[in-house]
Amino acid sequence: APLRTRLKETEAEIARLEARVRDLTDRMANPDLYKDGDQAREVARERKDLEEQLGSLYGKWEELAVRLDRAMAETSA
Repeated sequence: APLRTRLKETEAEIARLEARVRDLTDRMANPDLYKDGDQAREVARERKDLEEQLGSLYGKWEELAVRLDRAMAETSA
């Protein structure tokens, strides 16, 4: 159960960050953003940081999924 809970929490965090990346990507598609260079850089920096966090979370999710599969296989064996 703890593995399943951690997996669900990780999935929820991934979904939250992916939604924020989509929002930032949409903002970056708006030419008006680039009228304020500082704002444009901040949006780009946040998006880059979130993409790095997502990469780490995908790895964590994969590890948890494998561990959960193993635990379930041991239980059913």
